[in-house]
Amino acid sequence: MIGQLLLDGLASGAIYGGFALSLVLMYRVSKVMNFAHAEIALFGAYICWALMPVIGIGAALVIALVIGGVMSATMERFIIRPLERRSHFHSLIGMVAVLIGLNGVTAWIWSFQTKTMPPLFGGGTIQIGGAFLSYQTLGSILVVAVACIAVYVLLRHTRLGLMIRATSSNPVSARAVGVKTGTMLSVTWFIAGVIGTTIAVLVASRGYLDPLMMTPILIYGFAGAVLGGLDSPVGAIVGGVSIGVLENLVGTYVEFVGPDFKLMVALVVILVVLVFRPRGIWGSPEVSRV
Repeated sequence: MIGQLLLDGLASGAIYGGFALSLVLMYRVSKVMNFAHAEIALFGAYICWALMPVIGIGAALVIALVIGGVMSATMERFIIRPLERRSHFHSLIGMVAVLIGLNGVTAWIWSFQTKTMPPLFGGGTIQIGGAFLSYQTLGSILVVAVACIAVYVLLRHTRLGLMIRATSSNPVSARAVGVKTGTMLSVTWFIAGVIGTTIAVLVASRGYLDPLMMTPILIYGFAGAVLGGLDSPVGAIVGGVSIGVLENLVGTYVEFVGPDFKLMVALVVILVVLVFRPRGIWGSPEVSRV
């Protein structure tokens, strides 16, 4: 029993961690939390669903990922960046406007009726000890793992990653040595959009797709990012996995929570971390010159 719960929690946590990673990437370079990110990812998932019967899953997925990345980068360039020059409050209002507007457009195009998407990795299950894991869940975990490794290699072992890290650490100094910080912002948001859309497609391939599908994923992902540290990609992944395992255990063993109230776990984690350790477990401490 406990083994199955841990395995199911790990599977959910991989999704939360992957989405938390995309949120953290945007926050590191822009210092804003993009609450409209889930709707952009959702739109990409609908694009994938619509194109699959026409051009096949491979081509449909590539087009959806590119569209999700372009939409994310476009939002940063033409909405977040101009509003950020005024205040964080203006940016927040802009993100809420995009969230509501894009959700309405998605529902207008495809309706609120639930769609079905076939599993990307086929049916069947495998047994690990006394627990069972579906091919779809295993495939999702592997995809998220590959995405995390790719982001690590990009940030730590490429010139582009070095420029992104310089932009997130000190944009003024980065510009002084020739880094095009505006381009780095757009590139990072594009990468985050691709990762977010990947997560949305993985969630949809569990069997259903509707305009409210990504709302709990946003909350769980945000909780994972807060727990791990808003400027820590590794913390985001670990935080997301921890949230997945924790909500599964609490939903099973805490009677008044149950399976229908598990979202409360993420909300409680957000509140507790913000009160007692605002920078999260792996987040960098804020340094001020006095």
